[in-house]
Amino acid sequence: MEINQIISGGKDTMKLHIIPRYQEAEKWCELAEELDAAFEYNEFFIPSNVDNKELCRTIIDTYKALPRDRSMDTLHGAFFDIVVNSSDPEVRANSYRRCRESMEIAEELGCRAVIFHTNYITGFKSFSYREKWVFDNADFYRKLLAEFPTLSIFVENMFDDTPELLKKLAVEMRHEERFGVCFDIAHAFLWDFPLEAWIDELGPYIKHIHANDNKKDEDSHMPIGDGRLPWLLINNGIFKRNRCSFLIEVNGMDNVRKSYEYLTAHHLYFFDRRRRSRFQITTDMKRILDMGISLTAERNYNRLLDLIVSEAMSLTHCEAGTLYIYREGKLHFGIMRNDVLNTYSGSMGEASNMPPVAMEEKYICAYSAIHRKSINIPDVYQDSSFDWKGPKEYDHLTGYHTQSMLVLPLINHEDELIGVMQLMNARDDDNLVCEFGEDQEFITLSLASQAAISLSNMIMLKELKDLMYSFVSSFATVIDARTPYNAKHTNNVAQYCMKFIDYLNGKHAEGATKLSINDEMKEQVYLAAMLHDVGKIITPLSVMNKSDRLSTMLPIMRMRWKLIREILENKKASAKEASAAAEADAQIEELKANIEFTENANTCGFLDDEAFARIDGLKGYSYKGFDDEEIPFITEEECEELKIRKGTLTAKERAIIEEHVVYTDKILEKISFGAKYDKVRFFAGAHHEFINGKGYPKGLSADEIPLEVRILTIMDVFDSLSASDRPYRKQSSLEDTFEILRAMAGEGKLDADLVEMVRDCFLK
Repeated sequence: MEINQIISGGKDTMKLHIIPRYQEAEKWCELAEELDAAFEYNEFFIPSNVDNKELCRTIIDTYKALPRDRSMDTLHGAFFDIVVNSSDPEVRANSYRRCRESMEIAEELGCRAVIFHTNYITGFKSFSYREKWVFDNADFYRKLLAEFPTLSIFVENMFDDTPELLKKLAVEMRHEERFGVCFDIAHAFLWDFPLEAWIDELGPYIKHIHANDNKKDEDSHMPIGDGRLPWLLINNGIFKRNRCSFLIEVNGMDNVRKSYEYLTAHHLYFFDRRRRSRFQITTDMKRILDMGISLTAERNYNRLLDLIVSEAMSLTHCEAGTLYIYREGKLHFGIMRNDVLNTYSGSMGEASNMPPVAMEEKYICAYSAIHRKSINIPDVYQDSSFDWKGPKEYDHLTGYHTQSMLVLPLINHEDELIGVMQLMNARDDDNLVCEFGEDQEFITLSLASQAAISLSNMIMLKELKDLMYSFVSSFATVIDARTPYNAKHTNNVAQYCMKFIDYLNGKHAEGATKLSINDEMKEQVYLAAMLHDVGKIITPLSVMNKSDRLSTMLPIMRMRWKLIREILENKKASAKEASAAAEADAQIEELKANIEFTENANTCGFLDDEAFARIDGLKGYSYKGFDDEEIPFITEEECEELKIRKGTLTAKERAIIEEHVVYTDKILEKISFGAKYDKVRFFAGAHHEFINGKGYPKGLSADEIPLEVRILTIMDVFDSLSASDRPYRKQSSLEDTFEILRAMAGEGKLDADLVEMVRDCFLK
């Protein structure tokens, strides 16, 4: 049995593949035997080759005539103009016919699998399109698998800019043993989405790999090692985790050999049997390799710092260790551990009260950092090369005795200083303090190098995340600063969402509800809440700040009413007869009553039909001015502005307000959130959608509105009802607020069960 068959438990799933050319079939057969490789046939995804029945038969017969085992071969299926989720039934039918032809040819050749492309329209980010894409593709491939029970199907990322949809498809198809992902490493590398994130997202579903190299400029299919792909990262990310087959997807035998030699020379894959048969992994080597894998796998910053020190101490069998992080020109204490004194600090991210170490050569850690070299001191008290005041004072205060010391710089792959690791008091086999050996120094330096790369990557990701959060916070500040009536709304909604999600997850842990939201989605909800009103940057302040119905019209009306009153007062004073004076006095009282009604109607929360009728009646009041000009109590335009049934906005103004959600979506469309935050835009843009489909802007309903959006919608309404700074609404008590929320749930707008849970969260 072959070595790779032994590794995989008898089933040769980790097979190397190469792409033959039927015109030189015998030579490619010899190369396949030399490399112990299977074929991946590429002639059959070209429509003209398949449609030319004579040529197609020639190619098939040529390959079948070769004296070789074809049971591990794969075939690249049709992908030109294949759109399995097309809304055009003729396109779908033709796509199925073409893919079925690929399966038939693969079946005749005795292959084990067929590779198809996603053919996803990268720039089309519509939520409904993406959901339909997943559903239609899953349905399509299930039918093909059922029709061809001896074949597997692997779907390859093509123009996909993130792994999102391919992962969703893989999750949907996870119960189909003969379905998996074909990960084209070079395709993924061309996009801005980090390659390690591609590997993390798709890792559990990868069953086949397409590999070549490029310079991140085009899909050039260069020999492996000639481009810029980070093969060491790929090796740790995929090759060590996935028992998958591997295609060297380059043209020409020379390029295949060159790629193969690079892979085996750098121990990047498992096909160099001669080297592996002579290579023995000792217990110590396995321990070191496991440490390296642990460092690259850790995702928590504080745990990574802790792991670096712990692994280094374990490797060197020493008593104490300190990790310094380099920032702002100084070495800051990160982790301090002393097993003799049983002291341990920094593992939870708490700040140290120790002052940072200045970058001066008299200090051993600074010297190591400045000169990028490791320093091995057998006995601190016998050494005069450095200023040992700090360690000696530490010994004096604690009763500890520092003797041997090993100091190593942490330098990343871009030759940047990340920090310094200091190890104290190595112990020998008799558990006595001794100096650090040369082998220990060499191995620990290697560990430090791996640690620096892991730490550098994590710091970079943390900085990017912090940058994104700062942008989000800036957006929120701008939104809320535009108007005093929105000063705390954004932050309130975000905090309410976080409080309720924690409450919801607590109830889930108690078994009281099936609903829960994981940490990743919780973070996306927070970002969406902080951005949900970003579109209000476009909304005119005259609409946002409108605190009553008449707004800027009211001061002009008051001036007119004052003039009318002065006219009536003058009329009363100049009346020669008592009846004329009484008439003027009655008109003054009537004017005062109409003004009082109008002022009240202007700020009233709700106007009934009776109020509307009286407003219409006000149009009948007019007065003669000093020059006999007619002065109306209220104009037609003012009357219509006053006749707003509820709130302060006209239909036109409300439409302007509602546009903020559209602008929110348009603004967030320009931000690349990546797969980790792929729902932020949708969540933020959907916070005015209602369960009954009568929300806006898209009229989504029921299952189209996920749990996260339902929560955000409730919290947005909750804050607008309970806030004290709204111009158009008095602050409600919490009890009144929840009665309104319940009423909205009764109308089918909000999720009734969630409203009750929110009530329990905030009232109990």
